[in-house]
Amino acid sequence: MTVHQPFLLRIKLTLIYFVMQVLGAFIMLLVMTFNAGIFLTVVVGLTFGNMITPKPETTEHHMMQDLVQVTKIYKPEFEKCCTDHE
Repeated sequence: MTVHQPFLLRIKLTLIYFVMQVLGAFIMLLVMTFNAGIFLTVVVGLTFGNMITPKPETTEHHMMQDLVQVTKIYKPEFEKCCTDHE
């Protein structure tokens, strides 16, 4: 299933990806200085940032919901060997 995105949205997402990669490389270089204070600050900062930011739902979940709602074709069947469903 192909997802078509507007061009401006793709540009914005590409720029966000670029910034994330640059920051990741910079953080890696900070950690590689082998300075315990910098290392601890980076780890605590990343942990705190992960804790306070909201977690968005995955794109796959949204795509599957759209598929189910729009086409009504997704009807999973359970394998009898692995579940209690018969």
